[in-house]
Amino acid sequence: MPEGDDRKDYENAVLLHRAFPTLTPLQARDPRLWTRLAHVECWSYMRKRWDVGRHLENPSKAARYVLAHYFVPRAESRALLRNGVARLWWYAHLTHDPARAEPYELTKVLLSFLDIAQQLLERNMGRAKELRTGFLDVLRLHDNVLGTNAGQKRERIRALAKFLNLRGGVTILDTLTRGDVAGVLKSELGMITT
Repeated sequence: MPEGDDRKDYENAVLLHRAFPTLTPLQARDPRLWTRLAHVECWSYMRKRWDVGRHLENPSKAARYVLAHYFVPRAESRALLRNGVARLWWYAHLTHDPARAEPYELTKVLLSFLDIAQQLLERNMGRAKELRTGFLDVLRLHDNVLGTNAGQKRERIRALAKFLNLRGGVTILDTLTRGDVAGVLKSELGMITT
């Protein structure tokens, strides 16, 4: 269960992914699965992690909050990444790599800072596995130069994501290898930090 500022997203993503080892991406797109889990099996978690109480002073905001986090209102990837339970499974699924010594190493990177998942997975470029893996590996290997405070990290992560997105205007990002992605991002990271 979440404890204060420690939302336990990484731990819960791994638990949920391991709980559904045979779930296919097609099955995981079904809004009924995540709505059921959010309202029955994971209800205590949802109430603690996605507390609606802080939005009750604004009923329309509270309604949007409930719709986004407790349901999957539209059959699109962005809605799946906002549902309180579905997002955990998808985060782990998209970053799980059984070839690594720690298969959930990139999941930990993805969830180490909330802006990473938003900048990477809520954009079309996050659908390209090599790009996604290269991006997360660069963040993992160069965390020390991302900044010393949350604001600095946020800006540098956003700048890297924006750079890749712009690069997609002249390059087919899906054709880049992890090494290609790492090379261009390391170069850009050097420019951002100087």
